[in-house]
Amino acid sequence: MRSFFIFLLFVCLTLPEHAAAVNPPLPAKSKRKAAPSRTVIVKRPMRPMVGFVPRVEASIQHGCVDLQEVQAAAMRMGIPQGDVENLFSTLLPLSASPERVCVNYAAALLPAGIGSSLAVVDSKADQDKDREYIERLWVTVLHSKPNGTIDSSRESVSTKGWQELIVPALGIDGDGVNGIRGLTYNLQWEAGLLVKHLLANVDALARHHVRIVLHKPAGEDYDKIVAVELVETATASVVDSVVWLDREDDVGAYFNPKGDNYERLFWEAPVDYTRITRGIGKSSVTIKRRVAVKASGKKKKTFVNRTFRYRGHHVGIDFAVPVGEPVRAVADAVVVFVGPRGGYGNLVVLEHGKNYQTYYAHLSRFTDGLSVGQKIFRGEEIGFVGMTGLTTGPHLHFEIRKEKQYFDPLAKENNMTLWNLYPEEHAHLLAKFVALNVTRMNRPLPRVGMATLPR
Repeated sequence: MRSFFIFLLFVCLTLPEHAAAVNPPLPAKSKRKAAPSRTVIVKRPMRPMVGFVPRVEASIQHGCVDLQEVQAAAMRMGIPQGDVENLFSTLLPLSASPERVCVNYAAALLPAGIGSSLAVVDSKADQDKDREYIERLWVTVLHSKPNGTIDSSRESVSTKGWQELIVPALGIDGDGVNGIRGLTYNLQWEAGLLVKHLLANVDALARHHVRIVLHKPAGEDYDKIVAVELVETATASVVDSVVWLDREDDVGAYFNPKGDNYERLFWEAPVDYTRITRGIGKSSVTIKRRVAVKASGKKKKTFVNRTFRYRGHHVGIDFAVPVGEPVRAVADAVVVFVGPRGGYGNLVVLEHGKNYQTYYAHLSRFTDGLSVGQKIFRGEEIGFVGMTGLTTGPHLHFEIRKEKQYFDPLAKENNMTLWNLYPEEHAHLLAKFVALNVTRMNRPLPRVGMATLPR
């Protein structure tokens, strides 16, 4: 019996962290066979992330329209007519013709009481018409605040180093993003998720193409995605787009004009999975183990099969995936733990900034060379699915945490702070939308790799 209690103590110590206590079974009565099963109660002190924050519904309009249309949009936002006239008296439309004056603009419209913004390209954007493409755009942004006041700011966007890939939508649908030359392995996965959702509701794929805008940060050897656009080929009009927003004080995120939560796609997809076997909530797991027991009236111990049932609160998502399938980082991060850890088995923990962490457990092995302190990019492989640790079969156990609280990404009412677009972020994001309009319509970007899928 002593051996049995030693075994229970070992199980307790090897359970995932935060397993605080185990209630051992009562000893079997003398001259009776040991019970065939044992129940272990696991108490988890972790509490759920306080829902985070409510979703902020934001929509963005952008394009190149008549001057009068932009002025009307400004006044609908509550900007006085005098301020609108003063703004446009100092702006020079980027493209003009005798028939029509076209003004590149972008507007962020938020619910009443939160505030909206309007961005318009100004005269500095066109000071050198002979350049192959514009390297810096200046945008004037008007902000309509909840208290009724109006203020303005100027934002610049450097397009130096921007490059684009133009790919037929029909080819992507048939061959997948993996066939696009000019994208690194992790960017193929990242662009693939974005393109998949951009094409989800498009019927006539042959009439559209996808524009992927890339940027290589100064002093770096890797590319980042600036935006992915679905464009109607004949009219060059944008059907849908997803634009990356950099943040100095928080984790960056993708946003599209319709207010869809594109960033959420990545935080729900560390693997290509067929089904989810278990989510967050109360759960029980049954494990069969061979243990040593001392039979009544015998000096030597004998080994018997016992069934142990663990009851507690499951704080992650279990993805049913075959052994050996790659596991990817859901966002840019730094490795803070890699190695075996109790019931987690082989575990990788990534720190994404602002105390956001993700856990990847039960791995069969790690990616070669993976080490603590290493910088990881979104979409990079960090390990491979396995069944190490306390598990009944091959799967990936995945957790999202912030400040030791867990978050359930499968509950659609839950919303992470970084997935929201806030008024103070309008200027930078709207300026990017304007820059994308300008480089698409008036100043072509240099192209990288093949403009079509390889045959």
